[in-house]
Amino acid sequence: MRRQLLTLFHREARSPLQVYAWKSADYAMCPPRKTDKRTLLMVSSVSGTTHDTVQAIDAVADRVHCIVAFTGRAECPIAEKANKKFIAAGAVDPYSASCLQMLVFFGKLMELKEGWGGMHHLINSLPNFANAYNAAGHYFNDLTMQIADHLKEHDKMLIVSTGNVEELGFVISDCNMVEKLKIFCEFVEASRFFHGPLELVKSGAPVLLLVGEDEYQPLMGPVQKFCEDNEANAVVYDTSSMKLPGIIYVTRPLFIPLILRGALKSLVSTLADAKGLDLDHRYFYGKVDYTVDQHGGHRLDPYLQFPSS
Repeated sequence: MRRQLLTLFHREARSPLQVYAWKSADYAMCPPRKTDKRTLLMVSSVSGTTHDTVQAIDAVADRVHCIVAFTGRAECPIAEKANKKFIAAGAVDPYSASCLQMLVFFGKLMELKEGWGGMHHLINSLPNFANAYNAAGHYFNDLTMQIADHLKEHDKMLIVSTGNVEELGFVISDCNMVEKLKIFCEFVEASRFFHGPLELVKSGAPVLLLVGEDEYQPLMGPVQKFCEDNEANAVVYDTSSMKLPGIIYVTRPLFIPLILRGALKSLVSTLADAKGLDLDHRYFYGKVDYTVDQHGGHRLDPYLQFPSS
């Protein structure tokens, strides 16, 4: 979501207002010097307990004007520490619900601070999001079944995306293909594809191309042409020809990442069934606790460490 919000801001900003996006862990380590009583800090965590986010809040709680939290739980550390909170508890998909709340909140800020004229289109489209989300699943259903059957024997993959769907590529790669399906998956921004990752195409590893509808979409053109010319093992998820009743055209770039997420989550689930995997199984995630507080000073001696036999 942060990429969508930043793109919206940089496209529409006219005032001296400054907007930055950080990973919580990075922000906690070194908050910007400009963070002060004129700073509005927006944080997001579906669980409401993400350690990095808690640390980020604690690092600047006495310096900022207001902390606004978007979480999936009403009773959680992050909600307790925030001055204002938006809760997505009870939503079928708390992640998407939180993202929509952030989009509306930021859109209103843009309307008030920058005179953004798209807020009424956003609000009028919002009631139709659920239908559009479900429509994407049906639209890509046949493709999803074919892809899952095709990918089930592969343990390596590339995912390429850009613009508003860039973060979606990362989430599907790291949080789904790697974490849940144990597939060695590399996420690559379209702008980085021709600086090395293109050499992996000849390996036969599947290439999943996620095409958005924002101003960065043309960056995917050269990637798709290269994959076509070199007969890459590529699959394209492109919503441009998909009908989204009720979603006003100018708001499509803002909603597409979440709508496309629904189709890709279906792919992950179908692929798990095809590979006979349990999506709830983890080796380490949620079972270990390594933090900067406890282990920030830990260093390995300069030697190669091999697993014991």
